[in-house]
Amino acid sequence: MEKIVVMIPGMVRTLKMTCVSSRFYTSVEKMDALLERVTLALCVRVADAADPARLVVNLNSAVTATVLERLVEVLTRWESCVTEPDKVRGRNKRNKRNKSNNDEDEDDGETESKERAPTAWELLQWDRLLQRPRHMKQRVVELNQLFQRFHKISDRINQKKEEHTEEHTGERTGEFTATGERAKMAACETEYRAAIALLLKAASKRAHPRIGVLSTAAEGVFESRCASKWKAHLMEINNQCMALEVQLRLTTSVSYEV
Repeated sequence: MEKIVVMIPGMVRTLKMTCVSSRFYTSVEKMDALLERVTLALCVRVADAADPARLVVNLNSAVTATVLERLVEVLTRWESCVTEPDKVRGRNKRNKRNKSNNDEDEDDGETESKERAPTAWELLQWDRLLQRPRHMKQRVVELNQLFQRFHKISDRINQKKEEHTEEHTGERTGEFTATGERAKMAACETEYRAAIALLLKAASKRAHPRIGVLSTAAEGVFESRCASKWKAHLMEINNQCMALEVQLRLTTSVSYEV
């Protein structure tokens, strides 16, 4: 993904040049189809890298956060580059405006006739073309927040287990207390694994498969048509995490989603 972030500005400049100089990509319809294919290819790479099944294998906060933040950077860079105004066109407009200010006798109608017609790139419907990247960017941010909670819960469970192992004594009262704490940590660990299992199930659930577009394990998260189901599953997972955080005393402010 580091290479993609660096390559995006040059790739967008090439696409703009193609729009201006190519004999084929001169209409809005043809350029729209090309941009849609390129955007879909970029989103497929992002969905593959943000696949929850792949991220769960190495549940490390630093690694997971770096990957997901880089994906957000990729999508943000793509949107900023494709929607950036043409600098050459902007300079030409400024030069013409300065020239007209210096020459007050110049005819306004003649100036307007010299204005260059907008290119197919400038007439593209970017709200529609950027709908999928924006949707995926929001999902990646949600996954990043979710995995940060998973990491905190996992760290606290491991910390508690180590503390009980070190503080365990042979006394009857201490043994009874340690046994109760171990059972409590075992229950928390079971709930923690259940939350991860629910995430994997929600990510891979599909109403109608679209083979070859997005990863099977990630389509439930990133497909726009699955947005309502994903939000319902995300709310349930967040509530499970909140319950675990309260039990492990990771937070004092309790707020469940409804």
